[in-house]
Amino acid sequence: MVFLCLQATSATVFEPTPITSCTDVDSPGYYVLSKDIEGLQNGKDYCIGIFASNVVLDGNGYSIRGEGAFDGTAIKLENSTNNLIVNFTASTNAFFGKGILLRNSSNNNIANSTISNSWAGIYLEYSNNNSISNVNASNNRWAGIHLWESSNNSIVNSNLSSNWAGILLTNSSNNLIYNNYFSNMNNVTIYDSRPNAWNITKTEGKNIVDGNYLGGNYWSSPDGNGFSDTCGDADADGICDQPFAIDENNTDWLPLAKVVLQQFNVSGFVSYGGNQQGEIYVCALKDFNSQPVICSKTSDSSYEIEISQGRYYIAAFMDVNGNETPDSAEPVGFAIEKKYPDEADLILVDRDVYNVSITLYDVDLNISKVIVTPENPVEGQEITINATVVNLGGSFAENFKVSLYVNGTEVENRTISL
Repeated sequence: MVFLCLQATSATVFEPTPITSCTDVDSPGYYVLSKDIEGLQNGKDYCIGIFASNVVLDGNGYSIRGEGAFDGTAIKLENSTNNLIVNFTASTNAFFGKGILLRNSSNNNIANSTISNSWAGIYLEYSNNNSISNVNASNNRWAGIHLWESSNNSIVNSNLSSNWAGILLTNSSNNLIYNNYFSNMNNVTIYDSRPNAWNITKTEGKNIVDGNYLGGNYWSSPDGNGFSDTCGDADADGICDQPFAIDENNTDWLPLAKVVLQQFNVSGFVSYGGNQQGEIYVCALKDFNSQPVICSKTSDSSYEIEISQGRYYIAAFMDVNGNETPDSAEPVGFAIEKKYPDEADLILVDRDVYNVSITLYDVDLNISKVIVTPENPVEGQEITINATVVNLGGSFAENFKVSLYVNGTEVENRTISL
C-alpha cells in the first residue's frame, strides 16, 4: 500500500531550491535542476558557478550545456569546499570548454554524472583532496579528466573512453586512480611526471569489468588490443599477471584483466492460474534498474536459459500485448517464495541450477480515497491531492507512474513503488 501525495501549483517549489537557468550559487544549500539548461551567463564564461561551501548541486538527470564562448564551462567551482555535484550530464561546445571546472577548491565530490563533448570533461586546477566517482567522461576532444597542479585526489569507478587522453596529469602527484575503464587514443598523458597510485591492494569485490577482485584499472584501446585486453591471467583471478608501466614514476601493479565467465544453465517450470493468454518469457536480471541479461521464450511450462556465472533474479512474464517486453498490466512473477523480491532472493549461478519454479500473478491496481484540499479551489491556487493506491493482485508491481490531469492535460506526476 502506498500513500500518494500530488501537488499541482503555479508557485515556485521552495525546497529544495530549483535551478532553471544559468546562475551563481553563493550560499550553502540543496539546489536541484528542474530542466535542461543551455548557454552561459551574460558576460561570464560559465553557466553555473558555485562560490560557496556545503552545497549540493543535484542535476536530477537533466543536462547543462555551456554554449557560446571560446572558453565556456558548464559548471564552475572556485574557492569552494565540501560540495557534492551529482546526477548531471554536462558538456560544452566551446573550443576550450570544460564540462566541470574546479579551481582552488578542495574536498568536493563529483559523482554519478556524464561529462562529454567538451575540450576537457573534468578539469581540476590547483585543487586537492577531491573525489571523482562513477562518472562517464567520454568523447571529449582533449581529456576526459585533466589535473593541473592538483594532488591527493581520487578517481574511481569511472569510464574514460573515446577521448584524446583518458587522464592528463600536469605537475600532479599522490592521486589515487583505480577501478576505471580506459579506452582512448592515449589512456594517460603526463607532463612533469610525479608519482601517483594506480591501484589498491587486491581486494575481493566486483570491479568495473565484472571481475571478482578490485585492484587497478582496465587498460583497453579503441582497437581492442590494449594491455588489459591481451594480458595473461594464468590463475583466472581477473588480475593481469604482469604490472602495467605507465612511465618511470607511475605503474599500475594490479591491472585488471578481461573476464571470461563460464556459462551455466538455469531450468525449471512456470505456472499461471489466471485467464490471460500470451507467450511466456523467462528472464535473468542483475538488478531492477537495468535491462535483463537475457530473456528467452519458452514453448511450454518448462524452461531453460543459459547465463554466465553471477547472482541473478530469475523472473518470467506473459507477453499478452505481443511486444516481447513486460507491460504493467501483464502477469509477472519471480523465482521466490514470496511475491515481492529483495536482494536475498538473488540466485547464485556458479553451476547448473535445476527446479527453479516461477509463479505468474496478475496485477490489479486500485486508486481510492481521493481527497482534494481545498475542496473547491480557485484558479492559480495550490491544491493537494491525497490518494491510496493498492495492488489487489498478486504480481510484483514496481515503478508505476500516477498522473494528475486537468482538462485533459497532464500537470503533475509521481512514480511510485508497490
